Amino acid sequence: MSIGDVQGHNIEAAAFMGQVRVGLRALASVTGDPGELLARTNDLLVSLGPISSPPAPSCGSTPPPALLECARAGHIPHIWATADGRSGIDDGEGGPPLGVLRGSTTPSRATGSPPAVSSSC
Repeated sequence: MSIGDVQGHNIEAAAFMGQVRVGLRALASVTGDPGELLARTNDLLVSLGPISSPPAPSCGSTPPPALLECARAGHIPHIWATADGRSGIDDGEGGPPLGVLRGSTTPSRATGSPPAVSSSC
């Protein structure tokens, strides 16, 4: 799962988010780690030249016993909740917005909880 936002509310911003979406989907086929996915997407966006930088969180879960693994690039911390009523805030370190800094990394962090039934990124 990935959620992103871009600066601007015009046709250029919408077209750029389309490019980001296609890039994320393609790169997700070669890595399941959310931090690596955002780092690879960042490198792709930097190679495209000057852009509006989208903040982007990315989450993924592992097979049972499952963990929710998240990474964020220029975005506020994730909020997670489980079916049994547990919840929390992922206050781990994030990375810079995508497309701004060549070679930047985005750390991944597992919450240690089963996959969230709802998440606000």
